[in-house]
Amino acid sequence: MRQVFIIAVLFVVSNICAQKNNFIKGGQFKDLILPMPIINGLESQGLWGNVNVIPRDKDNGIEDNE
Repeated sequence: MRQVFIIAVLFVVSNICAQKNNFIKGGQFKDLILPMPIINGLESQGLWGNVNVIPRDKDNGIEDNE
């Protein structure tokens, strides 16, 4: 009887693992991370920072324009 229970549990667990890609769209945390909208275009002149982060939108609300 115990062996049948263990086999049933393993069967259920293997079915759950096989269905790991059947998530509802928007149900995972990574689906909630959206790209930042570009407000006023990308700029390269007069901005601080490394060349790896330029061009960027200085009017996105994250940076102080002063």
